[in-house]
Amino acid sequence: MDIALERAALIGLLTRSAGMKWAEHRNRLDEGNRPTDLATEHDIARGDATLADWSRAAPAASLFTYLDSGYPQQLLNVWDYPPFVFLQGDQAPLMGPRGDPGVSIVGTRNPTAGAIRDARFLARALGEGQLAVISGLAAGIDSAAHAEALALGCRTIGIIGTGINRAYPATSRDVQEAIASGGGMLLSQFQPGAAPSKFSFPMRNGVMSAYGLATIIVQASEKSGTRHQATQAVKHGRPLILSQGVVEGTTWGRRLAEDPLIDAHAAKTPSEAVKIVQRIIRRGAPAALPLPVT
Repeated sequence: MDIALERAALIGLLTRSAGMKWAEHRNRLDEGNRPTDLATEHDIARGDATLADWSRAAPAASLFTYLDSGYPQQLLNVWDYPPFVFLQGDQAPLMGPRGDPGVSIVGTRNPTAGAIRDARFLARALGEGQLAVISGLAAGIDSAAHAEALALGCRTIGIIGTGINRAYPATSRDVQEAIASGGGMLLSQFQPGAAPSKFSFPMRNGVMSAYGLATIIVQASEKSGTRHQATQAVKHGRPLILSQGVVEGTTWGRRLAEDPLIDAHAAKTPSEAVKIVQRIIRRGAPAALPLPVT
């Protein structure tokens, strides 16, 4: 298979002014079709031109389609995997035997001081256990988790809701640059220059859910956007760990924690959340994975 040709065909299909959306493409591709089976010569030419434009717009990033060996394999384990991702920073762990294991730490943009301490504790425990700290570069819980991992020199992965060459909010720019240059990695499923939208952040949450071994929600309100990640984790079959505050303070948290058919756990303390991660790793992850410390 000519990967370069298939890549151009895929991007050409996705950038048609009118045509199938990615979900429709994905269904047909999952049936055994290749992008070149669906694309015209005009699509392929447009795809080549688009790829060149993207390379000029984000020269520091690497593009991987689902066809490429550098594409994060854990994303392919979910039904709604994105067709391509842009990666910037240290991508070597993706190609190693451990496959870049990590856990998402997410929550409100307006946390209490106690929730900030909890997020930092979790990031420290996961990082010292050689698990990547995954979060979304938003203000609040996300920023606290990233900052703690960076301060300790631990791997952290920022999954963003804009193009890889943008920072949102603007206050996250310094942290974003520190992640890319300090042994961490940025990931975007959007084309360079893409602005934030009401759709991009739920999509970003879906990729965070898929990338990690589990998701920990530290603090969230009834209408918090974080609930989108909880929903996606359930759809993906990924374990979900909810703080006691989320369980007691939201109807959706309580419903998830009480549903026996869902792999959701209530954690009264950050230490208990780490112990739940340890159990998750013991029951189903490769033996080469370390356990986070408490």
